Amino acid sequence: MFSDLLTRNAATALALGLSCLCWGTPAVSATVYKCLDENGRVAYSDTPCPGGVRMEIPTEVLVPAPAAPQKPGAAETGQVGAGTAAFAGYSGLAVQNPANEEVIRDNSGEGTVPVVLSVSPDLRADLGHEITVYLDGAAWPQRFRGPQFELNGVKPGTHTLRAAAVGRDGSELFSSATSKFSLLRVTKLTPKGPETEQPGAEDQPQFPREPPFPEAGGEPQPGSEDMPRMPRKPPVPEPMTLPPLPAR
Repeated sequence: MFSDLLTRNAATALALGLSCLCWGTPAVSATVYKCLDENGRVAYSDTPCPGGVRMEIPTEVLVPAPAAPQKPGAAETGQVGAGTAAFAGYSGLAVQNPANEEVIRDNSGEGTVPVVLSVSPDLRADLGHEITVYLDGAAWPQRFRGPQFELNGVKPGTHTLRAAAVGRDGSELFSSATSKFSLLRVTKLTPKGPETEQPGAEDQPQFPREPPFPEAGGEPQPGSEDMPRMPRKPPVPEPMTLPPLPAR
């Protein structure tokens, strides 16, 4: 009876051990002997028997824990550059230069306007964010990847300026307030002065100054062309002499 129970237990342990070999590496094993009983049947025992075969059967198996699922990266989700993945958003964007109501004097004649922005937090160029500006309500044809740049070819006059941070798809993420500035181009044909620093002054026709005329009997003096001209006095006619009246 005990032999049959031991045989069944050993057979169960052997089957369990063989099945565990398919799932993991055995950590603890037991020694079992394969024997033949008095009836010639195969039996298993934990004690040696004449002619028995020694076998190592695992009694405990370590199964590796399943790997933790990896979170998909921003590139896999397709949200990079959309301004919503791994980015809390912008909290501030302002035009520092040119300041509101500032007057810019362009001596080069190329219409250059330097622009300086303050962006909070810093512009995320790694996410494909860029800066676009609107001059007089129209989008500037060029985008910028930093808060400092120049606008070239701006015509003289009064303009409005607005900046916005945009995503890779061109959608606005944050916008600044609209500011106003004036660009004055100084002409090189006339001395610098308030009358020449008006928008569009260089586009006005220039008339030659009237050359000075010397007074009768004299030559023009050096520097006289810069002196105001006085109207010339008409010549005084000589007194007329009447012939004497005939005697009566």
